[in-house]
Amino acid sequence: MHIVANHLVELHGDTAVSETYGTSVHWGEPADEPRVNFTSGVRFVDHMTRRDGRWAITERWAVREWTRSDAGRLMAKEGQGPTGTRDRDDPLYRLQQWVRATEMDA
Repeated sequence: MHIVANHLVELHGDTAVSETYGTSVHWGEPADEPRVNFTSGVRFVDHMTRRDGRWAITERWAVREWTRSDAGRLMAKEGQGPTGTRDRDDPLYRLQQWVRATEMDA
């Protein structure tokens, strides 16, 4: 999961410099392995250019500011509620299907 935070852009005509702070959370198996269970503070430093009226990243540096081991810290959910899944039972997928079906009936 990547959580995007503060964002700075300096415009210089058709070129821009951008900096975006973020946090990257990584969970994997086994749960006690630090190399797959960690959180990092990161900055994305981008060189951007505008071509044909559209902005695009020309070059990006992912600058890792810090890393913390989260090995062994994953715990059970703190309460009831929907659980995310990586299949068609995920709440987002089910809502998308419902809205699309409702639009077709209208």
